[in-house]
Amino acid sequence: MSIAHGVLLAIERSSPGTFKQVGSFGQTETKTTIVSGQEIKMEITYQSPEKVFQPVSVVYNKETKLIIDWK
Repeated sequence: MSIAHGVLLAIERSSPGTFKQVGSFGQTETKTTIVSGQEIKMEITYQSPEKVFQPVSVVYNKETKLIIDWK
C-alpha cells in the first residue's frame, strides 16, 4: 500500500484514532486527530521490512474531503 492510498483510506474513514494497514510491501500506520471543527490532521508512517520512512503529515477538511496541507 502506498502513502497516498493510506491517506485516501483515512479520509474516507474520517474518525480520530490510530489505524494500521498491512500489505505485501510493508505496513502503514495512520494517527488521526481533530485540529479544529472542520480540520483533521493525519500523521502517516510507512514501514517496509528494510526501513521505516519519515512520517507524512496531511491536514484535510472533513466536510469537503479536500486536502489543505501535505508535508
